[in-house]
Amino acid sequence: PKEGVRGRRQQRDKGHWAVDVSEASLQAVRREMTANVREEVLQNMFAKRPEQQLQGLEVWRAELVDDQEAVVEVTDCLLKWLCGILSGASTRAQVYKEALDVLGSLVSAASPLTTREAQILIPSLAHHCGHRVPAFRASLLALLARIPEAHPPKEAGALLFTGVRSKNRRSAADVLEVLAEAAQRWEAVVPRGRREVEQLVGLAGEKDPHVRAAALRVLALVRGSVSDEMLRGATPAVREQLEKISPYPGDKPSETPMSRSLARQPSSQASQPDPPTSQPE
Repeated sequence: PKEGVRGRRQQRDKGHWAVDVSEASLQAVRREMTANVREEVLQNMFAKRPEQQLQGLEVWRAELVDDQEAVVEVTDCLLKWLCGILSGASTRAQVYKEALDVLGSLVSAASPLTTREAQILIPSLAHHCGHRVPAFRASLLALLARIPEAHPPKEAGALLFTGVRSKNRRSAADVLEVLAEAAQRWEAVVPRGRREVEQLVGLAGEKDPHVRAAALRVLALVRGSVSDEMLRGATPAVREQLEKISPYPGDKPSETPMSRSLARQPSSQASQPDPPTSQPE
C-alpha cells in the first residue's frame, strides 16, 4: 500500500476501542465507511438479520481475493465491524464462523498491522478467545498464534496480555498459553514490566487451575530476567512450584491447553449448530 494510505489508517481514530462493542460504536463505524463502501453493502453489514450479515461478509471475502488493495483504506473499520460480530451476544453461529474466516484473510492481507489496527484487533481476540464452542475457540487461538508475525512481538505481547483481565477465565488461561507458546520463537512477546510480572504472580495463585498453571508457565519464562523484588508477592507455594516447572515442557506441545484445542479443530464446521453464541460466565 502507498505510504499515504497507511499513514491515514495509522492516524485515524486513536481513541479507545472497547472489546465489547456497543451498537452506538457500530453505527459510528458505519458512518465512517460511507465514503468508501457502497450503501447496499453497508445495509447488509449492519443489518440485524443473519442472512444479510452473511451477504455482507461474502462481499468482503470476495474483495480480499480479487482486490486486496481496495480494502486497505478501510481495514481498521472492517476490523471494528468484525470484532463487533465476535463480541455480539446474539450473533448466530454461521455468521460467527464466516466472520472468523474473513478476519483470518484480512489479517493476512493487512500484515504488517498498523499500531491502530493492532489496538483494535488483538485485545478483542484476547478477551473472546475462550469461546464456549470448541471449534470457535480453536479458530480464535489459531488467529492469536499468528499475531506476532503480523505485528512486532513486544507490542503484540503487551496487547495480548490485556486478555488476562477477561471475565471469561478460559480466555485468560488461553492468552497465557499463547504467550508461552509464542515465546519459544519470539522471546520479546512476554511482557516483563513490574505491573505485568506482579499480575502474573497474582494469577499463579488464582483459584482456576488452568489460569494458575498457565501463569506459572509464563512466570517460569521470565523469572531469569526480572528482579527478585518483582516476585516478592509470590507465596511459598508459588515459589515451590516455580522451581519445579519448565517453561518448555520437552517436545510435547500437544500437552498444553492451547495446542490441545488447536488439535481438535475440525477441518469443516458445516455441521455446527446455529444457536446464539453468547458466552455465559
